[in-house]
Amino acid sequence: MAIALLIAGAAKAQPHVPPVFGTDSLSTRLDEMARLYVPPKKIMWVSNDSLVRNTKVLLLPGTGQTEMGKRNMCSLHTTESDTASILLDYGRELHGGLKLVLGSSKPWKPSSVRIRFGESVSEACSQHDGGKRRKGYSTNDHAMRDIVLQIPSDGQIEIGNTGFRFVRIDLLSSDFTIHLKEAPAILRYRNIPYLGSFRCNDERLNEIWMTGAYTVHLNMQEYLWDGIKRDRLIWLGDMHPEVATIMSVFGYNEVVNKSIDLACEQFPLPQWLNGISTYSMWYLIIHHEWYMHNGDISFLQRHRNYITGVIDRIDECVDENGNETLAKQRFLDWPSSPNKAGVEAGCRALLCWAMKDAGKLCEQHVVTIKG
Repeated sequence: MAIALLIAGAAKAQPHVPPVFGTDSLSTRLDEMARLYVPPKKIMWVSNDSLVRNTKVLLLPGTGQTEMGKRNMCSLHTTESDTASILLDYGRELHGGLKLVLGSSKPWKPSSVRIRFGESVSEACSQHDGGKRRKGYSTNDHAMRDIVLQIPSDGQIEIGNTGFRFVRIDLLSSDFTIHLKEAPAILRYRNIPYLGSFRCNDERLNEIWMTGAYTVHLNMQEYLWDGIKRDRLIWLGDMHPEVATIMSVFGYNEVVNKSIDLACEQFPLPQWLNGISTYSMWYLIIHHEWYMHNGDISFLQRHRNYITGVIDRIDECVDENGNETLAKQRFLDWPSSPNKAGVEAGCRALLCWAMKDAGKLCEQHVVTIKG
């Protein structure tokens, strides 16, 4: 919760492109996201106290600046037989990566380290599956969470772009010592205030509400993702609960419009959005709820042809007796998939909901857009 409050109070700086880029700046793209450096909250574990020393310095805020030498630094020394390892806890789930600020090493040359990100201690200490989807192993799908790389002496390096709370660092170079001055997590987030709030006399419920709001906030990257680790994609069905949260917590935000725009570009009519007929239904529902909350008529105007196209596409799949042939494979969500009768009933109910909302758009807004 402290991180969310810090985000809410952060000032939004106006970006400027360096003049050396001249007219080339028109083809560049500014990073919409802000960055926050978060030091570890706790040292969870070290492999050997004699190989990993002075770990408490890593819990300090730091300056982000490399310093030559080894004063006030954590040292990791790997021998021929023992690997120096440390496991850091950043206190809560983050989206972003890790920054290492390093002092001198011995010998003075780049060393090899293994960085493992995890949402849990067990994940940060697990082996990855090598792309074979082996049971009991973690994956590197969508976002790399298990990385081997070289790091500099008297320098700094940034690693990773994933979702995590814990980071494990293993020094792989044998007969080698590195001095680690700082190891902050890099929280990458959209710099927006929390406009909505929830408080009650049950602190557990308060924490659940904040966790839900913060989770959606992390997914509001350049586009609205399904997940910060996986899936880092735009799924229209999964967007509905996220958009509902955004309306309640953040109000209007351009990430919703951008994500819907891109989804429609990726799946031009007569395709179903994301290749799933029910997701085109969610598209209609989201449009209605988003307009009723924000009143953005220009966004409806831009989507008029796609909205009416989806309506026509659905209408083509329903005969005069009400029998529909939208899709042979029905899909609502993974947990409900084994319940075939429930999925069938749910798809019909979702169709009714979507067409009612589409009717309201047509009666009140979309048809009048013609004029």
